[in-house]
Amino acid sequence: MTVFEWPRAVGLATVLLMMQRCLCLCLALIGLHVPLERTNAHVGDHPSIHDTVAAITLRMKEHFSVDELKSLTSFQVEQFLNDEERAILGKEHIHFKVNVPVVVTILRDRNLKSEPFWIRENGWQLTGLVLKVQDTELDVWQKSFPAGDIGLGVNSLGTRGVHYIPILSPVNSEDELQVTDLYPGQVKPAILKKGVKIYSDREEVIDAVPAGFEGSVLLQTEYGSLQDAYLVNYFKWTQYPSQPFPDQVVLTWSDDPQTSQTIQWRTDSSVEKGYVMIQKKALFNRFNSKPLERLPATMEVLESPNIINDPLSHRFFATITSLEPGTTYVYSVGDGSDDGWSELADFTTAPARIKPFSFIYMGDAQNGLDRWGSLVHTAFRERPDAAFYIMAGDLGQ
Repeated sequence: MTVFEWPRAVGLATVLLMMQRCLCLCLALIGLHVPLERTNAHVGDHPSIHDTVAAITLRMKEHFSVDELKSLTSFQVEQFLNDEERAILGKEHIHFKVNVPVVVTILRDRNLKSEPFWIRENGWQLTGLVLKVQDTELDVWQKSFPAGDIGLGVNSLGTRGVHYIPILSPVNSEDELQVTDLYPGQVKPAILKKGVKIYSDREEVIDAVPAGFEGSVLLQTEYGSLQDAYLVNYFKWTQYPSQPFPDQVVLTWSDDPQTSQTIQWRTDSSVEKGYVMIQKKALFNRFNSKPLERLPATMEVLESPNIINDPLSHRFFATITSLEPGTTYVYSVGDGSDDGWSELADFTTAPARIKPFSFIYMGDAQNGLDRWGSLVHTAFRERPDAAFYIMAGDLGQ
């Protein structure tokens, strides 16, 4: 039986970048009492899932070898958790109060082969019912609770599948169920009926209500929180770690393209300062060329704790202003030392008047990533004068 209309996954929010000769593979509330606060971390006595997971990853890096980190299974991660961590991940992902005894139903993606440890440990029962959501089959788990506090655990220890769907039904059908003190604040209660949203952060709606669930309360979770306890396959190893020498040099706009240019690049954490050297190309090409102007850049720390061989890198940004329209400039970026500079490259500011120009537009690459590089190189070789416009979203791993 198809219960929910479940659209295909879409890419992440996209941003538009201009790259010139450089490319960076960079519910209605009905009769329910609900607090209005929104939070992602601590509320009162609620511990933070995020902080707990962060602490677990630190312990994992100290305990396991690099090869072991790359191949950890759900069972191994579950066995590694201590009692306090198991309690938090098992009951603090979603927390709320009910005023009457209820049966809580969880609809869970069957593609998640391994059950999260907290389901059977906390007395949940698999009913044997299966609901099909387009191509996704959902197991039905249930547990009875008295009036009072109820805590639900994390979706899984990985990132696959979809977030489970919690449904609350009063044991006595004549009782008026009230749901209060919802945590986190992004979780919203809604009367389960056709047309109501499934998740608080997505637009999917319920297409039909299973028999026996009419009038129950749906908890609209955050779909994105399905990976709150992302621990299995969390650690990665990049083939392109940052180095002291600048790489991933990118040109983009942050101001008027006629008179400004923003340049950004990456180094490893050993480099603390960055500079841009720039000059008009016409002046640079003279026999008695003038020295390039040297401008300081802003540095930001980029933390990627799951990248085993590159957990910390530095990103540098410099916006150059007071440039002349329609003028070509040469530039280099570096740390200021004699040998710490990138090769000279050039860009041309936008013309003062409207003129014809060429550009190459590429969309959000969701597949064929192995051909990305050759595609870009071919496009540039055939049209070296064209500007690149990249719609950069989820480019994959």
